[in-house]
This record gives sequence, C-alpha cells and structure tokens, in this order.
Amino acid sequence: MWPICVAIGEKSISKMSDLALKSESQADLIEFRLDYLEVIDFIELEKLLEKMKIPIIITVRRKEEGGKFYEGEEEEREETLKKCIGLRPDFIDIELSSPFLKSTFVDFAKMNGVKIIGSYHSFQETPPTHVLLKKIDTASRLDLDVVKIITYAEEIEDNLTILSLHRSAKKYLKGIEIVAFCMGENGLISRVLCPLFGSKFTFASFGAPTAPGQISIQKMRQMQVLLI
Repeated sequence: MWPICVAIGEKSISKMSDLALKSESQADLIEFRLDYLEVIDFIELEKLLEKMKIPIIITVRRKEEGGKFYEGEEEEREETLKKCIGLRPDFIDIELSSPFLKSTFVDFAKMNGVKIIGSYHSFQETPPTHVLLKKIDTASRLDLDVVKIITYAEEIEDNLTILSLHRSAKKYLKGIEIVAFCMGENGLISRVLCPLFGSKFTFASFGAPTAPGQISIQKMRQMQVLLI
C-alpha cells in the first residue's frame, strides 16, 4: 500500500487525541493541524505525542495558505513552532514563504532531531511548472528534508502538471523528498496516484477534511487496492 498521512484538525487536543488513536492503525503518518486549536496547550500536546506510535507531523498553518483559527503574528508563530520542535515530533511543516524559515531555524530543528517539510499551497490554481520548480529550488537551498507542493486543480489536466513535477524536480531535490498533488474535486486523481509518481505520502482525512477534495482514509485505501 502507498503511504497515507491522516490530517487532523479539531478545536481541542482531546478531540485530536481521540481521532488520532482511532486512526493510528490505518494511517502511516498523522498530521496535527494546531492552527485549528482554540488554545495550544503544550503540556497536553506533549502527552498526546507520547501516546503515538507512528510518525507525527505538526503544522501551525498561516492563514494565507489555508490556516484556520491561528491569528498570531509571524514572530509568535515562530516561537510556537520552536516549542513544538522541543516536543520532538518527527516533522514540522512550515510554509516556504515563512520569513523565519532560514538556516538558523533549520539548524535548530536538526539539533532536536526534527525534520522540516517546506510547503507551498495554491488554493486558486495550479501554476506553471517553472513556477513550482522555483519553490522546489528554494527548499533545496534551505537544506530541508521534504518539499510539499499542493495546488488547486481547476481542470483535470492540472493533475498532469503536478504529477509530472516529480520527474521535473529531480535535478533540484538533491536528496530532498517530495509530496505533490492537487486539491479540489478535479484533483482526486493526483491525490491517489502521487505516491506512484514519487511522493513520499499522500493525505486523507479521518473525520472532517482539512483541505478541498480531501477524502477519507477508508476511501483512499479502497482506491489504492483497485489500482495496485
């Protein structure tokens, strides 16, 4: 089976914990969307991470790229993410456009054994390949561990752009892994097939979806069975 990350966004850590523990046996990774929380309680978050037996991604998404409720300034978000790094999840997902995503921040994560996913989201369209390759080049220059390129599929053909990106990006990756697919109803093809083309994993939901076109992990597994 191709790897699936379950994205969980809830207003309380207790609800996140409930869904995570229920989905853990089906998922390969779990992403906690902390920007959904009304309050980030780091003591409770640490307790949750201690319970988990599969790799964990922590995200505090900025509103410009799909963040939910988090309203802190970038300086505050940087400190929040540093506290998250101190809890030693497997990955921290940070937008490539974040002003604090610099070598010092990357070094701090590496010292704590945390890998960084540098992400780019376009909720209106799928930009041309040369635009997306510039994002990947940025990730390579920052010495990140994974680059994630998520765009919106206005047309079915946009799936071809994003799936072919895996091959086009090879000269920039330099050991960096990639996740790339389209959001939206028209992007389902790339959501399901992206691991076949080279994505480290794809995303699915367990509970309410956290992105347009995100399907449940149960449906994703069913579609994988049909394709493998």
